[in-house]
Amino acid sequence: MPENNKTELFLKSLAAVSRMNFQIWDSKASLRFTTRGQGFDDSAKSGCLKCAKEIILSGAFVYAPHGENRCVCGLPMPLENGTTGALLTIGPLPEADADSAHPRLMEMFLKQIAMREGQATVDVPHAVKHIN
Repeated sequence: MPENNKTELFLKSLAAVSRMNFQIWDSKASLRFTTRGQGFDDSAKSGCLKCAKEIILSGAFVYAPHGENRCVCGLPMPLENGTTGALLTIGPLPEADADSAHPRLMEMFLKQIAMREGQATVDVPHAVKHIN
């Protein structure tokens, strides 16, 4: 995706009003875009890299703990060059009573973002793949 396209502008706006960070990784698991800027710490980046690689290899939605009281999740996202990358979000874990529905809600939310620009339909297996 070119810099400052509609999706990136939308993600920047969404990050500004939420407690989430959004990232786009390319098919080679290189970070192409993040709403936090390029300077986030190495431990956070390594967890996101692991998640992005798993998404790209499996073609599935991934949901995993990310540090204390946070989660990282994402799904495959078609890119303009015909390859498939990964759309990730890092955000707070929900309250304990909402835990069971959170992965599915995040999957549906991210699918809508991935399809935002009329790109190919994102057809992701419904199984949630947890990673450690």
